[in-house]
Amino acid sequence: MTHYPAVAVMDARAWFVSLQDRRELTAKALELLSPCCFQSDEVRLAV
Repeated sequence: MTHYPAVAVMDARAWFVSLQDRRELTAKALELLSPCCFQSDEVRLAV
C-alpha cells in the first residue's frame, strides 16, 4: 500500500475547487469522498 501526503488545511479549499473544475471520474470520486467521510472502497465500488 502506498501512502500519499495529506492536503494541508490551508490548501484544502483550493484543492477542492480544483477538483470541481476537473471532469475525470477520479476527480468526481475524490469530490464525493472528501467531505462525506466515505471509505475509498465505498466510492470505488459504487454502482
